[in-house]
Amino acid sequence: MGHTISPGTIVWVSLGPRGGYKDRPAVAINNPDSDGNLFVIVCTTQLGREPPEMEVELPSSAPIRHSLTKLKKRTVALLNWTEEVSVSSIREVGGDCPGPILLDIKQKLRALAQRQHREPNRADPV
Repeated sequence: MGHTISPGTIVWVSLGPRGGYKDRPAVAINNPDSDGNLFVIVCTTQLGREPPEMEVELPSSAPIRHSLTKLKKRTVALLNWTEEVSVSSIREVGGDCPGPILLDIKQKLRALAQRQHREPNRADPV
């Protein structure tokens, strides 16, 4: 692929049933593991379908792609939609989620995990 995937990298990946088997942007939450898998927060351009506390808006601009994120439509990361994906399934590597927004996403994921009284997993921020 030629691009390094790290936390905050925005990638496009084809996702299954919930995603309607279409390419969607997603934000990498961790580095790929030794098997080439990583966790992502899936994004959508259909704002307002989830409770506001489950959406984190990413910078975008139209008609050309945003200089940092490479998004050209209003896009939100959905905190209640994480997926483990293989690096080989990534269709395109975009830009990067700004550091403060990535930190916000990770803090909200941690709080969500605590509210659900569950053990943290690899998708949760460290």
